[in-house]
Amino acid sequence: MTDYPQYPQYPGEDGPQGQPQQPPQPPNGPGQGQAPPPPPGYGQQPPAYGQPPAYGHAPGYGQPPTYGQPPQGYGPRPFASWGSRVGAYLLDGLIGAAVALVPLIAGFIVIAATGTERTDYAGNTTIEDANPLGYVLLILGYVAAFVFALWNYVFRQGRTGQSLGKKIVGIKVVKEQTGQPMGVGLALGRYLLNTILTTITCYINVLWPLWDDKKQALHDKVVSTVVVSAN
Repeated sequence: MTDYPQYPQYPGEDGPQGQPQQPPQPPNGPGQGQAPPPPPGYGQQPPAYGQPPAYGHAPGYGQPPTYGQPPQGYGPRPFASWGSRVGAYLLDGLIGAAVALVPLIAGFIVIAATGTERTDYAGNTTIEDANPLGYVLLILGYVAAFVFALWNYVFRQGRTGQSLGKKIVGIKVVKEQTGQPMGVGLALGRYLLNTILTTITCYINVLWPLWDDKKQALHDKVVSTVVVSAN
């Protein structure tokens, strides 16, 4: 005969013949009458849609780090010095001039060799009847200079962070908040702002990195970019 555990008598619960009424007893044995254990993490709310699970409680998951405080494992890059920025600018200018000078010099040579010098009554000398190829080469020289500047400062620098001059001196321009290249559209705006602000501020824009905490020029502050070491 199986012994069942005895339950306490509840007031007012009398069984037949004055005996206390016993509640029904669950059968013994594994898996009989026993509630299954709750699954792990029972009672916890699942993460919201689009939110990653809090494994390890990674700080700031999904949030881009502010530049200067990159993710763990990546050290912050120092800001580029004013001298390195000027050096990169001069190198870019020399390379662009070399690209433009080749057709310009060729055009002047063709015009001088094929044209006829004439002096007017005021003493001004002009060259007439020159080969049209000379003038085509002159125009090609100016077009080459414009195309090179567009490619170097906008497309190349926007996608990689480096113009040819910046590549040589080992610096690059990136977004202040993410440390990533700024893209072609922002690079075009930055290039135009650099030209405009340098002109209207009488080159104060170019000198601004000398005393700025982040070595930023004024056009850098407008578009939120910084120039840092690439090494």
